[in-house]
Amino acid sequence: MTASKVRKFVALGTVAAALAVAVAAPARVAADTVKWLVDSNDMSGNTLVLQVQSSSPFKSLFLYPNGAFKISVVSPPACRAVPAPQGQGVGCTLGSATSATVKFMAPIPVGTSAKLVLDNADGSGARTLTATLESCGAFEANLESASDKLGQADTDYRGALHDLVQVENAGLALLFWGELGALAHDKAVDDFHAAQKRLAAAREEVEKARKALEDCQGTSTRGLLSSGRRADCTEVEWTPLLARSEKLKLRKFAPLMRKIIAERRRKQKTAASHDLKRLHAQLKAEAKAAKGLMKAVDACK
Repeated sequence: MTASKVRKFVALGTVAAALAVAVAAPARVAADTVKWLVDSNDMSGNTLVLQVQSSSPFKSLFLYPNGAFKISVVSPPACRAVPAPQGQGVGCTLGSATSATVKFMAPIPVGTSAKLVLDNADGSGARTLTATLESCGAFEANLESASDKLGQADTDYRGALHDLVQVENAGLALLFWGELGALAHDKAVDDFHAAQKRLAAAREEVEKARKALEDCQGTSTRGLLSSGRRADCTEVEWTPLLARSEKLKLRKFAPLMRKIIAERRRKQKTAASHDLKRLHAQLKAEAKAAKGLMKAVDACK
């Protein structure tokens, strides 16, 4: 997964709404929420986005940063640069709204606080809130790194599954090799289980990184890749495949093969034949299940 793709995704919620003010929705939030963030699309760090969600309608908003800053390129058109106690601030005349997204440019350092004034639409006065400029860049980078690791874990898992199926497809030939064949099978099983664990751990890390980014942005990133770099395999499709993978019953064949070899040496032909048939039946059932899983996984990419 490339850095540009992650930055593009992370900024979707911000950029899509940056040129419009969201008018009041039927449902009301329980409290006023404010997010003032550095736009991750602008590498200069000077493009800022203010997101306001109000518990009651407001007709205008004013943001007064603590510092002598010059404001430029304000959007949407309902907003503009206004005089502030120190330098300039941002003012918007909205009519009546319960939410707003304002985008503007200013060389304001992360951590700077600002006074946010919301004029109530019913004429009952104004509310004063505090906004602090944040950057989610570190969380975005962490999610990008975790997603790259998930992509590699995904590739390793698929490769281990293919190797397992290839070994099991040898069928009777595998049994003809005796203990060496059983050991080759058991190694493929161990490699597949290890790949399963790495994939599960990588998915967990992505979930943690995604949650941290959501907490910073105040928006959902659920649409991000669910199976590593294969963006077409959705969470809905991928989750049951992993559950199916966990239920795959893979046995170690070396112990039973050693038993068969020992029975043959002791001339216990009936016992050896019985155990060989049992081993073959187990291998056949296992190979069928693994092959079915492989086809389903290959289709989800």
